[in-house]
Amino acid sequence: MNILRMSLSILKKLQSNLLKTGCLLLFISFGLVGTAHSQNQSFTLVLLPDTENYITQFPDTFYAQTRWIAKNAKAQNIKYVLHLGDLVKNNTEFEWDVARNAFQFLEGKVPYALATGSRDMTMDPQISRDSLFSKYFPVAEFKAWPTFGGVYDKSPDDARNIYHLFEAAGRKWMILVLEYAPRDDAVRWANEVVSQHSDHSVIVLTHTYLNSLGKHYTSSNSPYQPLGGDNNGKQLWDKLVSQHANIVLVLSGEHGPPAQRLTSTGTKGNQVQQLMMSYQSLPRGGQGWMRMMHFLEDGKTVEIQDYSPTQDTLNPRPDSQFVMKLFHANDPPQPNAFLSVFQQQAEQGDPNAQYRMGEFYELGYEIEQDIEKAVEWYEKAVQQGHAQARDAWIGALLNLGYIYEVGYGRPQDLEASAKWYSQASAQGHPEAQKMFLRIAVSLGSLYENGYQSERYINQGVEVDYKKSVQWYREAAEWGDIRAMKQIAALYTRKDGSIFDLQEAAKWYQKAADIGDLQAQVQMGHFHLMGYGVQKDPEQAAKIYQAAANRGSTVAQSNLALMYYEGHGIRKDLAKAIEWYRKAADQGDTKAQTNLGSIYENGEGTDQDYEEAVKWYRKAALGGEPNAQTNLGNMYLLGHGVKQDYQRALRWYREAANQGHPKAQFNMGNLYRFGSGVAPDMEIALKWYQRAAQQGHARAKVSYNEVQNILKDQSADSYFQKARQAGE
Repeated sequence: MNILRMSLSILKKLQSNLLKTGCLLLFISFGLVGTAHSQNQSFTLVLLPDTENYITQFPDTFYAQTRWIAKNAKAQNIKYVLHLGDLVKNNTEFEWDVARNAFQFLEGKVPYALATGSRDMTMDPQISRDSLFSKYFPVAEFKAWPTFGGVYDKSPDDARNIYHLFEAAGRKWMILVLEYAPRDDAVRWANEVVSQHSDHSVIVLTHTYLNSLGKHYTSSNSPYQPLGGDNNGKQLWDKLVSQHANIVLVLSGEHGPPAQRLTSTGTKGNQVQQLMMSYQSLPRGGQGWMRMMHFLEDGKTVEIQDYSPTQDTLNPRPDSQFVMKLFHANDPPQPNAFLSVFQQQAEQGDPNAQYRMGEFYELGYEIEQDIEKAVEWYEKAVQQGHAQARDAWIGALLNLGYIYEVGYGRPQDLEASAKWYSQASAQGHPEAQKMFLRIAVSLGSLYENGYQSERYINQGVEVDYKKSVQWYREAAEWGDIRAMKQIAALYTRKDGSIFDLQEAAKWYQKAADIGDLQAQVQMGHFHLMGYGVQKDPEQAAKIYQAAANRGSTVAQSNLALMYYEGHGIRKDLAKAIEWYRKAADQGDTKAQTNLGSIYENGEGTDQDYEEAVKWYRKAALGGEPNAQTNLGNMYLLGHGVKQDYQRALRWYREAANQGHPKAQFNMGNLYRFGSGVAPDMEIALKWYQRAAQQGHARAKVSYNEVQNILKDQSADSYFQKARQAGE
């Protein structure tokens, strides 16, 4: 995988010599370990996105993040750690203890600013803003820091609205922290504070601001409907952020996809960069990802990387590695004269200038970022034989594929993503081929199941099995086994227009020939039943035998059944027991049930009720209705266990609720005769009816009997009331 590396020196010399050593994804190398920075030059801010799931499930990940920050604070010149809100999940003492312990690692090493989210308040933020936050992070502690600025004047003992001041890269900076869904009066205070510090570049830190599409939250798309008078992202932009030329950056968390970015122009003509990131929906609560924002010595260029100390790796996503420019108030305009020169030369056909124009558009350096335009310029340079442009072109194609795949800054569009990945793949790039395969499978699934989302282009797609097969075929032709099996499964669906068992058999066989165990078992079933191939139980037994030897529990269970019945293979109860036990030991509930039945009836072995109960119970706990019914029978009859009508009732009910007709019939009997439960003919009638509707013959007879009994009881009651009235 070729990686774009742009160092500080390259940025400084970009006017005369832009260099690129490959370009799959933007990778800014600022030295995650051991690189010292002058206090007056570059500096770093570290962003911690929502930690709510770390708090409750993976606290070691949270601790690993703050330990890493403390260890690298000096080398990285980390000026501040910024938490994006939802520190905890349920606002409990225990959870706040964990959060406080995590930040203990930073004490005396690097200051921190903490936004709060809805999770940091009561269980229902629509009712109350009560929080334990200020108990565990009191204002008095922040006041002791040299960077303390002030707190919300109406709540001097609450640190949820606070600002911090520091100097770095030759500039004065303010971090303005605002509560979740800031109240109108808190916004009033924030406006006053920002105006009073017009010589500071302001970074606003709040929790719920940008949504998963990279747009401001509004009253219609907010995840919460907060208290009256509170402000969503759009209102906060209108009332505060857009009104000040010195607000340069807004940082927020809340919901993924992992990251979004929005650039908006304020009322003073200034541009404001707005970022959202949240990894909480990923495995293990977020995989330890945190954002490193490295501010170069100009104070305007920000190199961004997402890093995980638990994985010790950088996130390769394009929305996790990029360069961003800040626009400060009172900075003199910096017209990019050389850009127009490059553009003029590029339009005249100069391949080197075309290559440079691709870089400008890809990086968004002194020009609005536009990856598609970058691709156009790179392609023109490639067509003229520019050596470096080919790698850059492929990298930009991959970036575009990923951007459309995740919906970064535009609606998600997997078909557009597939187009860009396909173009890169056509150039022989191995990673591009893998990405195209992934998207082809995703599109197959999309059309197989349908997909509705406001993030997806045109809001989603309808189920279309033919299109699903088309996309799965794209992947299958590259040897993707998942796609082969999905095609086969689609051809077995009787609810679609493409039902074709011969096609299904063909695709299962392709996957089986490559060695897929599941497909091999399916082919055993197809030969056993004659689905799409000639019916051949002996061939089915051979296939099951091979798959069973490879550890397939389904094949082991099916092979055992064939030995048990002597179907396609010589009957051998000892072999049946052997294979049932192998499958049962691996947790196969059907094998456990059948093994229980063999011991209950003493088939091929001594009758052993206790052994039968053991296997029935394992399968019953696994949700197998046949085993639940059989276990109910054992308790009803006292076979292998002490007779217990109530436990029998419990297991019958479990199976009956899954639609098992025998269990439903037995439930009717228990209520009819009052075994383990108070007799109730009406409830008995309902259970008999359910079983009868599924064809249970005895249930039909019992249903009629109970119905007649109830009619007779009703008639007796009527005549009794009549006699009483006559008297």
